[in-house]
Amino acid sequence: MTTVSETPTLFFYIPQTKTKTAEFVLMDNKGNEFLQTKIALSGKSGVIKLDVPSTVKLEENKTYRWEFSIICNTQDRMGDSYIQGMLQRTPLNRELKAKLVAAKPLQQAELFAKAKIWHESLAIAAQLRGTNPKAWEELLKSVGLGAIASKPFVN
Repeated sequence: MTTVSETPTLFFYIPQTKTKTAEFVLMDNKGNEFLQTKIALSGKSGVIKLDVPSTVKLEENKTYRWEFSIICNTQDRMGDSYIQGMLQRTPLNRELKAKLVAAKPLQQAELFAKAKIWHESLAIAAQLRGTNPKAWEELLKSVGLGAIASKPFVN
């Protein structure tokens, strides 16, 4: 997935769980960890938002690897439920930048989605969710995540 932000906002779906802690780890392309953070879970099913802190700055044209784990047993992490992914910060081209300046937030989310810059598209759609829930739902459905489109934000 791509971002234009040096400190992107990430979203994760959490199923209903009795587990109280999750962990997010961000690594460079050589596997060196430079961000590890614990996240308190409420036990409720829903979407959580994770802002990469301003102390961590992603470099343009570099690929990063991330892991998000639900910690099932702090003594034995082999049973964790986790997902992994890649993240690349890409430069914003002039044409898209000009279109974004002239666009309203919903149009910005659509422009980012068309450019396959998903993190910004999701972040804008999440901000609009209170006033325009259909934008959030349509964006998630467009990438095969319709099943969680109506889930609440938690934490």
